[in-house]
Amino acid sequence: MRFKQLGHEWREREMMSKLAIGMPVYERTEYLAEAFKSLKNQTYCDFIVFFSDNCSSTNLKKVFDDCVGDDPRFIYNRLENSVPIAENFWRTFYNTNSRFFMWAADDDRWHPNFVAAAIEKLESEEHPDAWFCNIESINGDGAISRNHFSLQKFSSTEHKNLDLLRYIFEPEFMGKANLFYSVFAREALASEIERWRKTGLDFWGSDIVFIFGFLSRFSIFIDERVMFQKRNPGAMEYARILKPRFYIYPSSQRRAYFHGYVAAVDNKALVRLALVLRCASDVIYKMYIKLTFQKTKTASPMGNGIEPSF
Repeated sequence: MRFKQLGHEWREREMMSKLAIGMPVYERTEYLAEAFKSLKNQTYCDFIVFFSDNCSSTNLKKVFDDCVGDDPRFIYNRLENSVPIAENFWRTFYNTNSRFFMWAADDDRWHPNFVAAAIEKLESEEHPDAWFCNIESINGDGAISRNHFSLQKFSSTEHKNLDLLRYIFEPEFMGKANLFYSVFAREALASEIERWRKTGLDFWGSDIVFIFGFLSRFSIFIDERVMFQKRNPGAMEYARILKPRFYIYPSSQRRAYFHGYVAAVDNKALVRLALVLRCASDVIYKMYIKLTFQKTKTASPMGNGIEPSF
């Protein structure tokens, strides 16, 4: 999956950089300038960005050139034919060699010290296999719509099974999927990607389950600081949600989603048991909320009078 046409000069720079950033993109240009500006403003500059255009019909190349200018750390590469979203993500990884790697969405924002904090921790005596931080959700205008206070609970401990159970039982709405945008040690991430691709799985929540598999074999450190902003153009809705634990996975996707959890780990017996308990607790909680809403006719979990989706 590597591409020789990327250029000798850029390859030399990539080999010398500690961090490679993969940015898989398809069509979207609205927030690209903001995302590039955020990356260019990093206080730690020893990184390269591999921008993979999944055969977009929009003017991505022009937007890329306008945003990047003559910064040699950024390279644009376009696929001649579109590939599945996941394959474009893997592509950005396999076309880089740096010691550390992270994926970057084309609409997110990073604190200027995001990369510096990650590299410092990954190179410390503790040397975790991945680093992330607490985050905020922002809407299309860049306004903060929600804080995620719970991500630190995913920092690895000496009790691996408890770490995994904590992850399984965390409601999807609370932000655990964002760990996919961590800064990873390449060797650990490469091992997990190869394992994942062999399963051939593709379903709702694949990113959540991919991280679950990674956490079952490797370690992560979650910084208490808020240094990452995840864009969700409709994120103002978050501020109106009164019972966030009500919003989890789509019930129609439960079978595939839970199967992914089991396939992702070695200790399948523990995970199967945890998922049975998780499923039971989800059903009971939803029934309780539904009955409470019907009896009291109070505001729904979404806020003033909006019906919950079951």
